[in-house]
Amino acid sequence: MCAFTATCSSDGSKRACEVSCDDGDDRDNGDNDDGDEPPPPEPPPPLRNAVSLDDTQLAIQASALLGMGTSTRCASCHALTQERMAYWATLSDKATSECLTDLALPSAAVAQQTVTCLRTGARYKVARLGIYSAAAHLAWFAALFERSGASDRSAFLHDAAMPRGATAPWTQADFDVVAEWFGRGLPGLSTYADAGGPVCEASISPTLMTRVTEAAMQGWRARNSDAGMLMQDVAAYPLASSSPAGEGWEVPGFGAIHLLEQLSYATRYETRSSADGRFVAHGSVTTSGATIIDLQRDVAVEVDANYSPGFTPDGAAFFFYTTSGRICASGVLTSEPSEIMLNETGCSSAGAALQQSFATLPLDGQVLALTGFFNSDNIGHTPHLGDSSRDFGAGAGVIFTPFVYTGTDFISGGATPVETPDRGDWSISPSAAMAVARVGGTAGYDPLGYAVHDVVRGASDITMPEIGRYCVDGGVATFSYDERWLAFHHTISNTERDAVELGFTGKNDPGFADYVAKGTANLYVVDLMTGLSYRVTAMNAGQYALYPHFRSDGWLYAIVRDSNTNTEYVIASEAARSVETSH
Repeated sequence: MCAFTATCSSDGSKRACEVSCDDGDDRDNGDNDDGDEPPPPEPPPPLRNAVSLDDTQLAIQASALLGMGTSTRCASCHALTQERMAYWATLSDKATSECLTDLALPSAAVAQQTVTCLRTGARYKVARLGIYSAAAHLAWFAALFERSGASDRSAFLHDAAMPRGATAPWTQADFDVVAEWFGRGLPGLSTYADAGGPVCEASISPTLMTRVTEAAMQGWRARNSDAGMLMQDVAAYPLASSSPAGEGWEVPGFGAIHLLEQLSYATRYETRSSADGRFVAHGSVTTSGATIIDLQRDVAVEVDANYSPGFTPDGAAFFFYTTSGRICASGVLTSEPSEIMLNETGCSSAGAALQQSFATLPLDGQVLALTGFFNSDNIGHTPHLGDSSRDFGAGAGVIFTPFVYTGTDFISGGATPVETPDRGDWSISPSAAMAVARVGGTAGYDPLGYAVHDVVRGASDITMPEIGRYCVDGGVATFSYDERWLAFHHTISNTERDAVELGFTGKNDPGFADYVAKGTANLYVVDLMTGLSYRVTAMNAGQYALYPHFRSDGWLYAIVRDSNTNTEYVIASEAARSVETSH
């Protein structure tokens, strides 16, 4: 048994790649006609080999392989902080104590049990492997699947192998070094990984006030309204309060919540919708992996993708992540397809980055995609406490990528990187005037809030000075189309602050115990002009309102995951519209 720790991509985090694998089963059945017991199988190749480097050299080589201090390997997607390493170590320890318990694979039954343990439901999970996900393509795992008789090694590689995208996987020797470092308890980690950060100080600059004022007159809410964009009729859908699950969701003074759809499947990661509210997209646990709901036709369109959907604010294009990013003209959707493969006429490659957000420049219609460091937040299927980690690190950055539509496909311009230390989970405003990020920090530090940055596009570069800070805590924030509001979800922890926020006397209030046991997440909006924040849902224990985002006219869409019943709903809230007129 190999007892050690951590992974080069760890937390069930969203990633996706296509890894082909010939799983042809040419094995001998092992029939033994002479009646003798078959000989025991040959031992498999080692999962890892011992490394004799001293602690200092081991730390130097392992940290370099992980990508610490660079933007390569694991660091291209993860902030490699001390908190992150500790988390990967915990996952890896669980992997060796729960799944990878007999590395000799003495029988088919042991191999089958191991393969089953690596799944959660129908999918293999990175979180079940920890650092071992970076060895998924190596010889020991090949032997595991051969001995188990499982025919879905390609699915295992697709779901769980790390790193993702075009990054070259480790050799066995590479993995041995990293595994040895974790096995020794990460000696020297503090030399190579960030530790923490300061406290939050709220601010709203004159520049931010100017940007919001300009967007009110020239932004995409006004432009889409002037252009006569037809909006999906929300009022035609039932109120959440008409459903037993939705009882109590509405917060007095913040308008109605409507149930747009009750889903027959579980979603993965973000849900996003088109500017007119007609299309709602998300990763889903289906054969093809993603779904776009056409509310106008009341159909669910399967998409050959994974997750991380996006829509441009002018309604011209949509995006999905598959083995890399794919961006498609909206005509691919409005032609009323039964499925979308993302290779249709009008679809183009959009790079390999995850969690992109999209703006459209008002003057020339150019699409601008923003992506940067992020921490995955796929919660609500089971009880969960706390927002996702904010450990983005000093090496964090973003990439801006422009796209121009030629009439048949999208042509990408050159990508522009910008260093953004300790910032992650980015969203760009619809007109590309601003961007918002969660500010970094590690466990034990107070929330550092959201930073709003100006986006100043020069002839050959982009600068991003901070122009506002809002000291509230939550997940990824998104802008309204008039760029006045931010929306985000917040997942409670067992704290005085969260207990009081939900109306209890404190965290020892007996009524709060059910929320701590089951978890919950609510939606919030922040007025960028005043800095005031408002909780606009009142989810029950075990219910998670997640991934809020605006459509063009100010309605707020989100997904609700009810872990009590394993049911999900697409909802629409008029909270921000209500705040505009009454608060």
